[in-house]
Amino acid sequence: MPNAAAAPPTLLLDIAPQSFYNPLRDEPAVEVHPTLVVSGQTMNQSDLETKWEVQIAGARMDDAPIFVEWNHSSVKRGVVALSAEGVLSVHRSKVTKVITIRCRCRKKGTSVWTDRIFSITRRIPFLKDPYFTAVPTNVSRQQYYLNPRAVVEDTSGVVPNPDRVLSFDWWTQRGTADGGATWELHDEHTSTPTIPTNFIDPIYGGNLRLDWRDKGATD
Repeated sequence: MPNAAAAPPTLLLDIAPQSFYNPLRDEPAVEVHPTLVVSGQTMNQSDLETKWEVQIAGARMDDAPIFVEWNHSSVKRGVVALSAEGVLSVHRSKVTKVITIRCRCRKKGTSVWTDRIFSITRRIPFLKDPYFTAVPTNVSRQQYYLNPRAVVEDTSGVVPNPDRVLSFDWWTQRGTADGGATWELHDEHTSTPTIPTNFIDPIYGGNLRLDWRDKGATD
């Protein structure tokens, strides 16, 4: 009776095929380790030949995406790095939107490659409406500056050190009888700005508004 055909090699990665990176909560970098199983046995890393590739856009707009070596000039510098042991580090804070990576692995001395593909998407999940504290309801004429503090909250609570990821837009509006004054953008975009009180009318007061936005990937 002939022997059953040997099972093809299995490549395992310690990362999900699709994962999300929340820059407000997650560590900037993640390591990915490949494991190759051949005929039920886990291969030693020293017995493997491993290639890491990053997906980039085709040369023309209508071309399909292609995979290139991780250190190719088309790949943003610093996004991925490879250790001598074959472990890939992905610096997720440098990912603009999404990165797709392919691992190709084979036992040394064989000709068949086994592939696995995974992607990481930058995504800030639900945030509560922006608000700020440390601003009095009534501002005296002797107070020349306001020092508001933006508070960023998600489903896990208050986010520490939000300036790492978010830019804050502080808008002021001088009070008028008809409330139709123009909103003006303050030139400081931190979570704890110093805002002059000259937008506050002695009679009609003034308004302060806060918006925020993702700074995007780091360089």
